Amino acid sequence: ATTASAAPTPEQGEAVDPLVGLWWEASPAASDCNYKWCFLSIGQDQSGKLKGVSWVPEWANYGGHPAPVPNSDSDTPWPIGTDQVMSEVRSVSFVPDADKAYNWAIDREVHKLVNLSRFCYTKRGAKSGRLTVTIGDKETTLSSDKALCGGFWATGNIVFHRITANGAAVLDLPEWYKQQVEAGTMPSPFVGMDQWSKAPASAKAKVEKIPQSTDNEPQEFKETGR
Repeated sequence: ATTASAAPTPEQGEAVDPLVGLWWEASPAASDCNYKWCFLSIGQDQSGKLKGVSWVPEWANYGGHPAPVPNSDSDTPWPIGTDQVMSEVRSVSFVPDADKAYNWAIDREVHKLVNLSRFCYTKRGAKSGRLTVTIGDKETTLSSDKALCGGFWATGNIVFHRITANGAAVLDLPEWYKQQVEAGTMPSPFVGMDQWSKAPASAKAKVEKIPQSTDNEPQEFKETGR
């Protein structure tokens, strides 16, 4: 494992935007596939710009197998301990719009999601949307009006939960994103980890490879906002 802390970040002592960090979302799927998963990492550069990446692990979109149910009481609500590739990786930028609200837009489809499921209807995520931040007594969450990730058809609200420092230490990051952070072209999400109750000086993260993309996409696999 390697640390991801080389990218330019806000100067020490400056306020860190509440979006900075790592997030997970698991929305109930509209079928027997259980849940649609999405992961989100956001950093803030020295100029204050917010950039990051959204991704879907292969285990969350594997044909013929329902996606796992999140264990919300754990630091790692997702399954860990197995080597996985990434089904989708998208770079995304965020612009503050109003108090605790942000407009987001996909900058690049690093790896396009293909429909791996024969039993669950899979759709692309949206190209843009709006995030709102809710700061509660016990948890800070992000709500999006559009899907940041592709995957199984989902129902209900799209709500992201902050990943704890313990969870961040074992989270699988897309290799492309890890390389961008180390090169300094993407700001690190690990800045501002004092937002978490157990904040290490840096977090170590696994890096998994993404498969080669393909243009052979099923016709029913279309872009959508959910």
